[in-house]
Amino acid sequence: MAGVGVGLKGSSTDISGIYRFGSPKSNLGFFVKGGLAYTSAKASVAGSSASEKGWGLILGAGVTYALTPSVALRAEVDTQKVKVPGSSGNVTTLVLGGQAAF
Repeated sequence: MAGVGVGLKGSSTDISGIYRFGSPKSNLGFFVKGGLAYTSAKASVAGSSASEKGWGLILGAGVTYALTPSVALRAEVDTQKVKVPGSSGNVTTLVLGGQAAF
């Protein structure tokens, strides 16, 4: 018995604003994030495909820890609603990384 090819590809780009809480002199900072995200999803099953594109809200929160005045470690979680062909749902993302100020 042969298998059926199933695939799902997606991408998202967002533009967001960030509000930082806490003392400017502290190494530890907290922030909230909100903005708009443009998502694109394409589903394929056995040679046929369908796609969805659209704008939606993105919301998030995170923490930064300054190593120097211009370099910090950063962790954030955000969520956005994503439409896929025939359905929709939320995608939650955890990001760990660094940031630099110029």
